[in-house]
Order: sequence, then C-alpha cells, then structure tokens
Amino acid sequence: ACGTSLRYFYFGKTNGINANLDAYQLVDLNMNYKNKKMRNLVIDFDIFNLTEEQYFTIERRPMAGRSFSLTLRFSPEL
Repeated sequence: ACGTSLRYFYFGKTNGINANLDAYQLVDLNMNYKNKKMRNLVIDFDIFNLTEEQYFTIERRPMAGRSFSLTLRFSPEL
C-alpha cells in the first residue's frame, strides 16, 4: 500500500528584538510504502520545505532550504 500527504504551514509576521521577521509559508511532502508481503516493513520518504522558501525564525539566521529524509521502519512480528 502507498500513501502520500502534503502539509502546509503558515507563519505570520513577528516582531524581533532588532528587526521584524516576515511571514512565510512551508510545504512538506511525505510518501510512504508498505509491502503487502512484509507488513512489518514501512518505507517513508519526506521532502521538507518543498518550495525552498527562504525564511528566518531568528533575526539574521536564515533557515536551511529544501531537505530530504528516507526512513526504513521494521517492526518484528510478535
């Protein structure tokens, strides 16, 4: 079985100590696969910041652009 999810986040404009931080939007994508024969194995693939939004959460400290994650989850059957 396969699954996909798209997550959207909006962060409004905030006041920093020395400067204001602009509002920004992030989009993350998750895809997962679960094998029917090996139900105890799940493969997840994530793309964070899909649109490669340039943003700040702290003044003068830019956040990373797009990043990827691949996860293999194995749960032994009891």
